[in-house]
Amino acid sequence: MIYDPWHLWAIAALILLIGEIFIPGMILGCLAAGALGGMAGDLFGLAWEGQTIAASVTTILSFIFLRPFAMKHLFHGEGLKTGVDALIGKTASVTTDFNSKSGFGRCAIDGDDWKAKQESKETTLRKGDTVKIVAVNSNILIVKKP
Repeated sequence: MIYDPWHLWAIAALILLIGEIFIPGMILGCLAAGALGGMAGDLFGLAWEGQTIAASVTTILSFIFLRPFAMKHLFHGEGLKTGVDALIGKTASVTTDFNSKSGFGRCAIDGDDWKAKQESKETTLRKGDTVKIVAVNSNILIVKKP
């Protein structure tokens, strides 16, 4: 079976797009766009040199224009927070009264007991109070009254 060059460009584009599914980042997607540019070059009757130039130019242009646009719209957001960063914004229960001078006490969250410090010392937190975690400094929770 004899393949026209545009068949090979189309197969290359398809393989690269399938690879993009497994390796996200729009690298293979931009190369697939370049393969489509090479296919278009063949359909316009260019020789293999022209097809290669069309594929190269299309690839470069897609890296310059398509990839930043796709990365901005496909991979936006803060992502999944893990570890102590996941605690920020959650509520905790005070397990030990906070010292009015130092501002330190202890809080329980998700079954773990943490050393905590009040964000402001306007009121003293007592055992059983509910607090909101606003930050984490090393292994000390910074909390405030919700």
